Order: sequence, then structure tokens, then C-alpha cells
Amino acid sequence: MYFGGFCVSEVCNYSLKRFFKQARPERTRDRMGLYEVHGMPSDHSQTFFYFMTYLAIFIILKSQMPGTPRIRSLRNRFLVFSQLNVAALVAYSRVYLHYHTIAQVVAGAFVGTALGCVWYYFVNYYFTKYVPFIIEHPFGKYFLIRDYAPIPRLIHFQYENEYAEAKRWRERRMNHTKDQVSSSE
Repeated sequence: MYFGGFCVSEVCNYSLKRFFKQARPERTRDRMGLYEVHGMPSDHSQTFFYFMTYLAIFIILKSQMPGTPRIRSLRNRFLVFSQLNVAALVAYSRVYLHYHTIAQVVAGAFVGTALGCVWYYFVNYYFTKYVPFIIEHPFGKYFLIRDYAPIPRLIHFQYENEYAEAKRWRERRMNHTKDQVSSSE
């Protein structure tokens, strides 16, 4: 559902650009064949702030990484701060490269942040009741849709299971190689 938020963000951005019809900065107009005419709000700024906001809320509210409370707190702050810096750098780059005005980038950041908050709420407090139906539906099975929400420390869980499977695979391969060597003798 996280990806669905990107789609909603793009539809909102497309609609807002048609609504505001604000031109890009003058220095961009010589490159108009490559870019859309309207620049309000900045799509890059909106997308990165949506991404940053959604993940920041997830990290703050749901992240269950291993470690002491102090280490988790420091890690969460570092991750959120890093995401904010990346989003801010993307927004700054759009102004620096003369693709957007400051107002267009600020509007994109605001819309992206608002969409990140609304979409997180929608997915986690409204949409979750439909997840079992979607997973069991033939469409969900065909596209391998699954629900990771009940798994605490998902990344750690995936790492441990993938590591164990890779180890089993290596052992099977070694045994198979030994069997081939002993049978050829």
C-alpha cells in the first residue's frame, strides 16, 4: 500500500499543476521540450517529502529494531534526520537547477508531507481491515501480495530466514558436490 501512496501523490500533483497553471522559472523555458510547462507544485519535492514523511512516521511509531531503548532512539533520530536532509537536498536542487521557484518547491514539500501523513493514517487505521480479503483474493495471490504488519522486527526476521536458507543451500550444494566426487572415483 505504500506504493499506492506514490500513485495518489502523482495524481494529486498532476491535478494541482493543471489547477494552478504556474509556469516554471524563466531559465527553464529553453528546456521546455523535456519538461512539463507547469511547475506548481514541484513533483520531485512532493514525492521526496511524501516518502520522507511516511517512512519517518513508520520509524517513529512502528519500528521495532533490536537494541536498547537509547540506541533505538538514536537510530530512529538519525534515520529521520537523514531522510529529512535528503528530501531537503532534493528540494534545494530543484531551485538551484532552475527547474522550480522556491514557492513551487515549498508547495511540493507541503503537499508531500500532508499526503504522507494522510496516507499513513489511511493505510494503518482504515485500510488494514481489507488486507485479509486482498491477500486471499486471486488477484492478491497472483501478484504475491502479503501482509508483513504482524511480523515484529521484519528486517531482522527476513535477514535471519534468508541467511538460514542460504546456509542450507550451500550445505546441499557441498553435499551434492561431495556425492559427485565420491561416485566418480
